[in-house]
Amino acid sequence: MTNEANDIVGLMTQSKLIEFLYHKRAELKDKMSSIRAVDIARSPVASVNMNQFVIDAFKQIWEQQISGVAVVDDEGTLVGNISATDLVRTRVKPVGPIIHDLYQPIKHFNNIRTTMSEKVYMGDLPRYPPITVKSDDRLETIMETVVNNKVHRVYITDDALAPVGVISLSDIIRTFAPGSQ
Repeated sequence: MTNEANDIVGLMTQSKLIEFLYHKRAELKDKMSSIRAVDIARSPVASVNMNQFVIDAFKQIWEQQISGVAVVDDEGTLVGNISATDLVRTRVKPVGPIIHDLYQPIKHFNNIRTTMSEKVYMGDLPRYPPITVKSDDRLETIMETVVNNKVHRVYITDDALAPVGVISLSDIIRTFAPGSQ
């Protein structure tokens, strides 16, 4: 963003745009209440099993040119998320730790604890659960979820908590500007 003198005074991100539109929700009430999650999701969910190596998730992100994948357990239940940002975080480490991080199960990388022995072994390491919505949730709810949780994607889950869709910030923006990329 620039001022009248053409000086750069700020940066408009997708997150900031969504936040701005969310704060204008009263003026956008018709759109906010008529569009459902299932109407917004444009791409199939890319997922990886939590027992696969971290490198497998990053390979999928690279090959599919996406920003993140759902992490599921053996029953297909959504238990986490791994994104390109996680790869950036691993790159700040020396080579030895990077190799260690990439060739470990995702459940350890993401600190997903599924059994009592894993809970004891892994202790109180932080775990950030994936953010979800339901197919019938309206645009206002989805935007509120994104803004309040400061996330770039939300997963649509079924009653068994299996991911059936994904909504990115770009998908939300397209609802307001259908011709945008």
